[in-house]
Order: sequence, then structure tokens, then C-alpha cells
Amino acid sequence: MEPMKDTKILRVYLDNCSHSEQIEFQKAVAEMYTPIDTPRYIMVRAGWFNRLLWKWSFTCPSIIGKTDISVKVFAKHMRMSMGPMKFQYTRRELGRKYLMLAQNYSYVNVRGLSSEKRLHLLKRDRT
Repeated sequence: MEPMKDTKILRVYLDNCSHSEQIEFQKAVAEMYTPIDTPRYIMVRAGWFNRLLWKWSFTCPSIIGKTDISVKVFAKHMRMSMGPMKFQYTRRELGRKYLMLAQNYSYVNVRGLSSEKRLHLLKRDRT
């Protein structure tokens, strides 16, 4: 495999799995990097002294966020690759506050909104 030249592409894959498992994995990764809307769980990276870094907040994939046990297992595995992550259930009062902060400050949401604005401006300039 040749090295990636474009730094804006995320390439992930699974080894030794069936085609249906690969499709489910791709859906989960795509859902994780879409703008935060109304997920059941969100994950926020924790910095020094457990200070939450809202820029690094993501949606927990719905296939994983069905049960509390699967979210805890996912959190354990995410901790190995991304560092400490805080998972929050968004259907309670504290979770709704976390959801609002994540929607306002997340890198994924900010980039999504700015690209939508740019597309809107480009469409308006052509007409």
C-alpha cells in the first residue's frame, strides 16, 4: 500500500472479518465523524486534570451505543488509541448540557458548518 498524500482523508479498515462486518464497521466510523445531532451517547476527550476538551467530541456510533455495557467496552478500547475519553448519556439533564457544548464547539460540527457555508456561497456566486 502506498502512503497517503492527502492529509484530509481518514483511512481505517478491519482484517479477518466478513463483508457484512466490514460494512457495519464503515457505517459506525462514518457515523462517528458526522456532525453531532441527537446521539444517545457522546464522547469527549479529557485533557489534563480531566478537563473536557470540547473540540474533540464525537458521536458514539448507534450500533455501539445501544447498551451501557457495550459503551464501556468501546470506551476501554478508545482509551488505548485516543487517550482518556468521557462518555455521556444524552437523555438526561447533564447529558443535554454536554450535548449542547459538543454541538457548539466540536471540530466535526464547526468544520461541517463552515463547509456548508462555503458551498452556499459558491452556489450563490454562480447564479
